[in-house]
Parts: sequence; structure tokens; C-alpha cells
Amino acid sequence: MNLDPDKQETSSEEDEPDAGENFSVADTVYYEGHSSDGSAVSVNAGSELLCTSHYRLIEAVGEGGVGVVYRAYDTDLHREIAIKILKQKFTGDKLAVRCFLEEAALMSQLVHPGIPPVYGIGTLDDNRPFYAMKLLDGRSLAAHLPVNSDEQRAELLGCFAKCCQTMAYVHSRGIVHLDLKPGNIMIADFGRVRVIDWGLARRLDSGDTVEQDCSRHCERKSRSSDVRGTPQYMAPEQARGEQVDARADVFSLGAILCEIVTGKAIYAEADSSDQLFRRAMQGATGNALRRLHQSKPEKWLHELLKRCLDPIPGNRPQDAQELAIAFARIQEMPLKLYESDMARFWELSPDLFCIADLDGYFRQVNANFLTVLGYTERELLTKPFLDFVHESDRAQTLDQVRNLGDGKDVIRFRNRYMAADGSVRLLEWTAKSVPEENLIFAVARDVSSPVGSI
Repeated sequence: MNLDPDKQETSSEEDEPDAGENFSVADTVYYEGHSSDGSAVSVNAGSELLCTSHYRLIEAVGEGGVGVVYRAYDTDLHREIAIKILKQKFTGDKLAVRCFLEEAALMSQLVHPGIPPVYGIGTLDDNRPFYAMKLLDGRSLAAHLPVNSDEQRAELLGCFAKCCQTMAYVHSRGIVHLDLKPGNIMIADFGRVRVIDWGLARRLDSGDTVEQDCSRHCERKSRSSDVRGTPQYMAPEQARGEQVDARADVFSLGAILCEIVTGKAIYAEADSSDQLFRRAMQGATGNALRRLHQSKPEKWLHELLKRCLDPIPGNRPQDAQELAIAFARIQEMPLKLYESDMARFWELSPDLFCIADLDGYFRQVNANFLTVLGYTERELLTKPFLDFVHESDRAQTLDQVRNLGDGKDVIRFRNRYMAADGSVRLLEWTAKSVPEENLIFAVARDVSSPVGSI
């Protein structure tokens, strides 16, 4: 289903689906609305919007090829939810009904923060099935495209990485989505990302011939209203009606990623539905790859996209796990670079840098500690640091540690340290603490005059 990106909503809670709950309808559903093509979305108009004995419909918030999604209220649990109802015209279509119920059953088996949980299923008085699920807030990825700045692109790449993590979980369960596109990726506050619309999804290892027919049947039924959306992101083998696996989803993820990077869908030049399907069946991504080259993305991203968009499934990453790992490694690189730069700074600086804890032990020291004091790193890290402080300065040093424990900074505090050779070194300290992490970050400078041995 193509949910309106500006209307589809979610809640911030991470509920777990209860697949075992099955609702019987005690009352008629009341609602009168209109679909996107102007035809009536009739659920028996009445004085109030009532769905079941404890579900009350509020408004339609989205529509797809075979179902309509409503905002509803659960009067038992006192919360807003979403209810998806099969369209009236499919009531007599046994396979469409089976597909609809299969979608709910499949979603209920996927327990992941990136997938809306299903609360239960039921049947209306007119024999149409429905299922209840979490109501989503936020907007779809489609509503955020094209990007307007490098900052926005970076944010969307982060959201895309979370989508890859969700799909890696799905693929690990032997399930494929088969309708991944920007409109089916919801982005909410605080970076929450959900993958929606599982109407074409199926299990790869299922021997159920009815289930295997579901995605083709529902796709054919919904194509008249969705032809310009789905083929833009469809793998060639899927467009040709051939056998598919997780690599079809990988192609779709690549098409989404390419649009984030270049600002255009991969078959943006297609000017008719027929031409769009021909390009999809051929996997004619030449123009998209040229736009990608002109966008000058990072080398790793360029290479990853070329693999994902390869018309030959065997040349693509085998599943979304490969994409998730690639993005995880890249996201770790700034931290590793920071740590590398910090280590280089520590070693090049003439100062003494350390991380200590408020319990009185060094956790990390740079090489200058070893040079100035003459101890081994093991000695410095395994003994309380007060053991190295001149006994006459230990009380005031302990006072400064207490100040750090209270969150107060230490600036230009001086104390004397005993060196391994028996000499005394005068150190001047500046330190800051993070009490909630029990840590002290400190830098010292050797300001000794020749004091001599004691």
C-alpha cells in the first residue's frame, strides 16, 4: 500500500506483537471517505466511527492497492492504533483475502524495532478481514527527497543504514519484502526508522503454493494505481516475474540509496508506464550510474551502489546484512580516526596526558608519564596514583580528587611526584571530571626545577 507520507503516523513505544490475539467483530464499522482516485472508500456511514466492540475508527490515513489504513482508538487499552481493512472490491476474492491475512501473520512473526507490531486480526460484518497494528508518526523517506543539503543527505544515509539493519534481520528470517521504496520507509523523531507495507512479502522457504502466489496476485491487483512507484525500485528478475530471493531487496535498497545520493530515481527518464516497466525488466541503470559518477560519492559508496544495482543477481551483495555491515564500518571510521588523531596528539605533545578514575587509579597514560617518572606503564596502571605522590602532598591531592568528584574543575594545581630514580618531579595539573562515568581527564606539565634526590 502507498501510505500518504505526510499522514502516516507512529508512536514512540516499542511494543511487541501479540500474534495470538484474534478479534471477533461485534458491531458494524462506520466510516465514509474517498480513495486517492476519487472513488468511495465505504465502510458504512453512520453517526459515529465504530469498528469493533473496542475499536473506534477515526479517519483514513493511507491507502494502497488492496487495503485502506485508518487511525483508530482502542477503547480497552485507551490508545490510538492503526487498522488496515481489505477494500470492498476484494471481498469475494479468496486469494486476495488469503494474501491479506498472510501479510498480517508474517508481520506478527517479525519482532524488530524497525517493523510495526501487529496487535490482532478480525473480520468485519461484511466478511472483510482487518488487522490492528501500531500507529506510526513521522514522514516517509519519499517526503524527504530530493535532499537539499549535505547535512540532510548525511541524516538520510543514517536512516538508510537503519533500514538495512531491519532488512538484514528480515532476510535472516528467510523473508523478502519485495516492495522496498522511499514511500515504505517511515522516519520519525529521534532517528526512528520503520519499514512498512508487507503486502508483497513472502517466505523464501515456504512450500505453501498459495503463499507463493500471493505477492504476484496482490501486485497484479494493485498495479493499476501503483505502476509508477514500484517499478522504479524493482529488481529486473522481479519485474520479469522470475524467481526472487533477498538479492531482489538488495537491488531495491540500491535504487533507494542511489536516489538519496543523486537526487533522482534510477529510471527517472522513463516517460510512460510501459517504458518504465521495460527499463525495470532490463535493469537499464546506465543513466543512473552516470548520475552517480557525476555526484562523486565516496569510493566505498560508489562501489557498493554499482554492486547493488547490477542486473545480474549473483553480482550483488547476497542480502541486506552486507549493506548493514558496510554502513556500520563507515560510521565507525570517524570515531576510529578521532581515536587515532588523539593517540597521535598524546604522543607528540610534551605534556603528560592521562585518564584516571575517581577511585584513585590511572586508566590510561601517554608515553610522557613513563619518560618523566621512569615507571613502566604496568606500574602506573596497577597502583593507586596517590602512591606516586610525595607524601607531603597527598592530602591536598586527595582534596582535589574530591573536588573533581563534585564536578569541579581543577586548574593549575601543583603537586610533587616521586620518580622511579628517587628524584622529585613538580607537576602542574589541569583536570576535568565526568562524575557520572567516574572518570577524570587530566593534563600535567613538568615544571620542576632541579630539586634533587630525597
